[in-house]
Amino acid sequence: PGHSVSDYLKFKDLILRMLEYDPKQRVTPYYALQHNFFKRTADEATNTQQAQSHHQHVGARLWGGAERME
Repeated sequence: PGHSVSDYLKFKDLILRMLEYDPKQRVTPYYALQHNFFKRTADEATNTQQAQSHHQHVGARLWGGAERME
């Protein structure tokens, strides 16, 4: 799974706001972290959780049992 065009546009917008020459116009760290680039949709969050669960399951099988699963 790669990044969408929308992800790249959000990233570009964030970087441009962070690199603003005029400090009065530049985004603050607090507001930078509130930027849409860092917001995930419910679908993305679900996919991430499913991927983590899958990796834990596969890792447990590779390393010898379910007792190592978190």
